[in-house]
Amino acid sequence: MIENKQEISYEDLKYTAPLGMEPVPEKKRKPAGMGSVLLFFLIVMAVFLVLGSAAQYFLGMAGLVITELLFLAASVLFVALRRLDPRQVFPLEKPRLWALGGTAVLWLAGYLSMMVVTLILAYFFPAGVYGESGATNTVIQSIPWGLSFLVVAVLPAICEEALHRGVIQYGVRNSLTKTWQIVLLMGALFGVFHVSLWKFLPTAMLGALMSYILLKTGNMFYSSFFHFFHNGIQMLLMLALPAAALLPGIPLAASAEEMYAYIKEVLPPSIGIYLCISALAPYLFYLGNWMLNRAYAWGKQAFFPRGKERTCFLGILLPTIGLLLAGSVVLVTGALDLMRAY
Repeated sequence: MIENKQEISYEDLKYTAPLGMEPVPEKKRKPAGMGSVLLFFLIVMAVFLVLGSAAQYFLGMAGLVITELLFLAASVLFVALRRLDPRQVFPLEKPRLWALGGTAVLWLAGYLSMMVVTLILAYFFPAGVYGESGATNTVIQSIPWGLSFLVVAVLPAICEEALHRGVIQYGVRNSLTKTWQIVLLMGALFGVFHVSLWKFLPTAMLGALMSYILLKTGNMFYSSFFHFFHNGIQMLLMLALPAAALLPGIPLAASAEEMYAYIKEVLPPSIGIYLCISALAPYLFYLGNWMLNRAYAWGKQAFFPRGKERTCFLGILLPTIGLLLAGSVVLVTGALDLMRAY
């Protein structure tokens, strides 16, 4: 005889399964780590160097379009094969105005810094820097400007960002914890991606900055906006300042050696000017970072953290003074040398 019977209500039974038919817990998906995404990056680079280069050589801008779409397709395929959550690999949310402004300010700071590095490289290696730039401009100008803008500004902001700030950074941040490590590695990979000794350092600087913005905001929209904005500005500058206007005084029949010799003579004052202008960069870096924080902060955000006002102010002031002094010395020295030469 069964004693102490206990009635069980429907409310207690409605979420239970019959004995032996309990649901098997779903196996957790293992996130992609740094090793797998770096291997993926090497495979993509190998395909790009073989197929992408051939497509661009034979098809020109059409080959570039094919290459960009291959980057996007490879990124989507990696996510599908690894059964990753696309929302985690490609985090996209509605942008916030303060963060958009901060991204633009950080771009300006990065652009000024990149221009100084590019001009210094051009002074020591004019044939490499200007030779590559001239070849690139020729390809871009071979088709209507509107189509060039789509290929050069819009597609990389989607396809290359899906590869770098999407798949690769997803795997890297699953393995590395320190921001500076992630930013440094991502910048180096972005520099390698452009397959140019002369472009490595400038593009690595921009890649590191885009990766930093993604880490700060958790939103790929801003890094894509940064990429689009930079490439779009480059296209506009190419239209407004054609190569002939940048180097006045060179005879049309001048040889490459004469042109590069002339460049080495006129570049020092330009480097000095850009160094002076780049004195704004420390403040712009701080301002842009503050705007990103402001976009996602609760309540008001002080410009300088309380108790660290002096440290932050000196952290901006000292490099600003250093850049101004260095720029002034290079500008005056270069101008005097130029005056003596002519």
